[in-house]
Amino acid sequence: MLGIYCRRSGSNDKSASIEVQREEGLSFAKSLGYDNPEIYEDVAISGTKNEIKDRPSFARLYDDIDKGRITAVYAIDQSRIERNSMVWNLFVHIMIERKCLYYPNGQEFNLEDPNNKFLTQVLSASNELYASLTSQKVKLAHYKNVSNGKTHGLLPYGYQRDKNGFYEVVQEEAEVIRRIYNLSLEGNGTYTIANILNKENTPTKFNRFKGTITRIDKYTKNITEHSKEAVKWRGNVIYDMIVNTVYKGKRKWKDEYFDIPAIVEVDQWEAVNKNLKKNKKNVGKRPEYSYLLNGIIYCGHCGKEYRGKKRPKGNDNAYKCTGRRPPNSSCTLSRGISLAKIETFIVKHLFHKEDFKKGLLEQKTESTEQSKLQKRLSDKQNLSGILEKKLKLAGERLLDPDFTDDPFVKENYLNVKKQIQQNKEEIVAIQEQLAVANNETRRERIKQIFEDYTDNIDFTDLKALVHSLIKRITVHWNIDDFGKGYYIFQIDYKLSNERFLFTTNRTAMNWLLLTRYRKSATNEEELQEDKELAQEMGWTIDDDFEGLEVVGGDYDLGIKLLRDEFIHFD
Repeated sequence: MLGIYCRRSGSNDKSASIEVQREEGLSFAKSLGYDNPEIYEDVAISGTKNEIKDRPSFARLYDDIDKGRITAVYAIDQSRIERNSMVWNLFVHIMIERKCLYYPNGQEFNLEDPNNKFLTQVLSASNELYASLTSQKVKLAHYKNVSNGKTHGLLPYGYQRDKNGFYEVVQEEAEVIRRIYNLSLEGNGTYTIANILNKENTPTKFNRFKGTITRIDKYTKNITEHSKEAVKWRGNVIYDMIVNTVYKGKRKWKDEYFDIPAIVEVDQWEAVNKNLKKNKKNVGKRPEYSYLLNGIIYCGHCGKEYRGKKRPKGNDNAYKCTGRRPPNSSCTLSRGISLAKIETFIVKHLFHKEDFKKGLLEQKTESTEQSKLQKRLSDKQNLSGILEKKLKLAGERLLDPDFTDDPFVKENYLNVKKQIQQNKEEIVAIQEQLAVANNETRRERIKQIFEDYTDNIDFTDLKALVHSLIKRITVHWNIDDFGKGYYIFQIDYKLSNERFLFTTNRTAMNWLLLTRYRKSATNEEELQEDKELAQEMGWTIDDDFEGLEVVGGDYDLGIKLLRDEFIHFD
């Protein structure tokens, strides 16, 4: 099969367009009788990259040559293959190794001929030099635009591009910036300022945009989405804005400063930055703490995350609902739980109870869960194809002379690239979840988790194990008819279709299993019992019957904590 390789690096690439390269390749294929040639296109990707993997279509071509799928390669000229001698040498090696024919501009070229090898090496060096000179020209063009006051890349809060590409002040945002500087000069710290703006519902930079920000938990691979419109002000963002010289009209590029429209007076900027250090408490280096359950523990009242909080002094070390944080406290029903107690309970529950381990190993995954994951994976893979087409169109528009300097076209291209990367990460996460849903894979993973656990395990490794077993912990705080308070902890497991409910009082020393909930049978014995019960009740079941939804169970999973057994990670 013939492989047609096309590449164009960007608006400064003076080579033929992707369309011309493709049409020339197809015409050549037809002339030699190659039916259904494979087309490989890298749009807006430089040929100077050292790593083949950084050029997706070229990497695919290289792999197909190696596998013998491609027996001949067409490119309109050698510079499309590379502008890097290292890549050229790799390409020549695999072409000779696999006896693959090479047709630059439609003319057969023997890569094994010593004279041809020498000529291509000279041409490769020339291509590399050309790329280097072009890069210098691009950098010079960027420098010229910046020195003339034109924008480049993402703009800071308070600015937008005008129709000619110059900085233009967004007056509504400029008022917020001036207020930030005034609040800082009055002695307010950056986190205090952030709280003030959030309390007043002041829009952030992200609030201009629709859509979501996706977060993938590095331990559980769980995917969560957060609306851009809901992004709040944070102290570190305020700090970065205060020290940013753009707001006094000085934009830094490399090691130089260039004039742009100022939002605050120079004297005020200097005064605020001089005063900034006084607003920070002299507490030395901020201590780093380890929290075992951050990311998997949530409030049962408002749905927000519980986060660990340790204080250098005092005993107030607990997981608390973020909905109770001032000044925007919205959750009035939740109650914090001692770090040492909840973390010790979780470790003892997961790794010191043989009944729990045995129950996990005997379970089987629902086929419906696998079907849902397959559907999600299929949707994401279909989206991948759509995004690749969007990237191709965006890249071609970027190469159109009429849009070369259009900042919105550039931003659109970068946004699509970001979406592609995000979608790839989500596909990997779903594939991992699908692997877990496979019963045999799941059992092997469970065995490995328990084999990896020791009493002297490192915190990072322990957190990875805990997060690989637990999907979510939901905390409820309740008051009974006699005015006494008690917790209910609902634990959903990643490797199980079960859910356990534990209860404990405010001292959190004795943990009792309230109930066990299962969505369907977790092993063959339960499945058989469910079938017999269904038959006794006269219910009709089919071949796909996976068991009954049951609340109850006789697991002995109650745990009593002892103070000298508390786990402390810091």
